[in-house]
Amino acid sequence: MLNDLLGWADVFTESFAPGVVDRMGFGYEAVRQINPGIIMISSSLMGQTGPWSPYAGYGNLAAAVSGFHALTGYPDAPPTGCFGPYTDFTSVRFNALAILGALRHRAATGAGQFIDMGQAEAALHFLAPECLAWLRDGITVDAPGNRDAHDVPSGVFRVQGVDRWIAIAVETDAQWQALCGLAAFDDLVADGVRDASARRAREAEIETRIAAWTQTFEGPALEALLQAQGIPAHCVADTHDLIADAQLAHRGHFLPVEHQAFAPAAVESTRLRFSRSVARTPTHAPWFGIDNERVLRDVLNYDATRVRSLIDGGILQ
Repeated sequence: MLNDLLGWADVFTESFAPGVVDRMGFGYEAVRQINPGIIMISSSLMGQTGPWSPYAGYGNLAAAVSGFHALTGYPDAPPTGCFGPYTDFTSVRFNALAILGALRHRAATGAGQFIDMGQAEAALHFLAPECLAWLRDGITVDAPGNRDAHDVPSGVFRVQGVDRWIAIAVETDAQWQALCGLAAFDDLVADGVRDASARRAREAEIETRIAAWTQTFEGPALEALLQAQGIPAHCVADTHDLIADAQLAHRGHFLPVEHQAFAPAAVESTRLRFSRSVARTPTHAPWFGIDNERVLRDVLNYDATRVRSLIDGGILQ
């Protein structure tokens, strides 16, 4: 069955640890014998070659190897790590561009090819500023917590409610003056804490005072108060907040769908709006094996008897 799919396909993607698909009999050399024009991409943590290529795992491990975890968390505390398998989220974008490039090359030459994607290498693109700081100035960037290299104060502060927070970032001296007026921090201004360098010198004290002040507010009210004064601020949103968000609702971001085994759910839309085409709205949430019969019948032209035999034999789930 897989041989038939490979003979039909333009692109074959896999993300096993290096060597797994070869042992299954579907390495690139075997695949190209089935379909000489096929484009195959293997996406693994460290790439298919080199002393670290056997290193297997998920994107959170590649993020750690790449150095992202060293930038997460608070100073003098263990790293918190990136949210989710970070390099899985970033590498697929590189994969898509590489596949498009290979398809264009095939259109011009007729030749397929193999693409070796090392997730850790691709992710280093997003550490360019930190790499430059080391190569140019010898500066090692450490975990800053919620602090920012330019905005001060910058952080996430508790507000009223259970596990409710607001993010605040002061970019300019004028915004700092406005914040001091709202929070009654006039003594700090009188004490010479006006520009960014003075604020940086007393950053811990300022954060403590802001944290005490924000806890007297409900998040949405404080967000509106700060934004009205031109101070960048936003409540930290959880899943329920996002579902109720007016902007996302206006854009139709969350789409209600039915599922064969569970209660109705919501999936995210395409995030893109094209002027000359309309995205297809799903009618139901996918489940494992949803397209099996359609692919076998309409793509591979298997008859009903053969499809039934695959199902009865436990090959299809």
